[in-house]
Amino acid sequence: MRLSVVLSIIAVWGFALVNDSGLGKLFYTEEKMNWLIVICSIYLWGIRKRTFIPKMRIDIVLCFLLFFIFIPYFISNGWDGATYLISFLTIFCFSNINISSRELTVSSLVIGFLGIGLITVYQKTGILSGWNDNSIAMLTLFSYIYFSIFFNSVKGYYARLLCLIVSLVYYIMILGTESRGAALFMSLSILLMLTKNYTWEMLKKNKVRFLVIHFPLIIAVMTVWISEQSWFPELDRLYQIEHTKPIFNGRDRIWGNVFNQMMEYPFGVGEFNVNHHNSAIACIGVFGIIGYIIWCNFFQRQLSKMSEHLYDSIVYACMCAFIVIFIQQSTELGFIRPCPNMMPYMILGLGLGRVRWYEEHEKIYE
Repeated sequence: MRLSVVLSIIAVWGFALVNDSGLGKLFYTEEKMNWLIVICSIYLWGIRKRTFIPKMRIDIVLCFLLFFIFIPYFISNGWDGATYLISFLTIFCFSNINISSRELTVSSLVIGFLGIGLITVYQKTGILSGWNDNSIAMLTLFSYIYFSIFFNSVKGYYARLLCLIVSLVYYIMILGTESRGAALFMSLSILLMLTKNYTWEMLKKNKVRFLVIHFPLIIAVMTVWISEQSWFPELDRLYQIEHTKPIFNGRDRIWGNVFNQMMEYPFGVGEFNVNHHNSAIACIGVFGIIGYIIWCNFFQRQLSKMSEHLYDSIVYACMCAFIVIFIQQSTELGFIRPCPNMMPYMILGLGLGRVRWYEEHEKIYE
């Protein structure tokens, strides 16, 4: 087992914990993390001559540079797009790791118990009292989803029983937060674990993967449409009497404003000046509709490549974990921003690392 692989995974979790905190601002952890990723990428690309998998054509690279860096800089005089694209370098770095079953087991257990420790400390002590409740819930959810990779790849009866017990503990703890979405998507993650035989076949279909990639946009369009119906204000009023906050909690207005501004800002506003609570809307609002198409195409190609190797339990587990987070970002934030939570990008990279290993060895035996 390579200790460096396990420590790298734990480091990503640690950065996700502190980056948005006062401690992170004090020690500039976002900037340090970004430089580590950039240096690692330069080493892999410049010295070891590694490439993305699937390999990115030069025209795609130029489109990313144009619509995610140069045009946003021209519009807003800022580098939000450039710092966001470092998340893609995270995929690149971790896709050069062929993680072993033992490394996956150890890192999954460590991250899983770190997540439980985090939510326990937050709920039972005042150490993290100044932290955002939703951020804690999201990192707890991402910790559990990474732990679920181990659940999806393990076959022993007692190991799966342990996973179910840990899942139950997680679910009870996360219900104590104010995040409705975290509990919902944890349930979805458990469902994917228990229906592997059916999910495995579904993920092979192009239409299913297309729906997954565009799911956040579909949710946004449906939400805005519902909020504009004549009967909605009364329904929303009744809901607020029971739950003290609106059904969509203001997301319908944010998403509607982005749709209304598409003609005025066809290339986006160039910076993350609003918490969009939806990855598709954030991409359209900041990088425009062309940027959104490029962004979707990138992830579509990644998932399509992984779908060719779903017979590998780790590839399957990583793909399921990434999909749960991607769908979860239909109503939450953290996936697309100047310095996003790198855990979903790391998970995608680890799955692609296994794919790279298979494809490189297939070429050897041809």
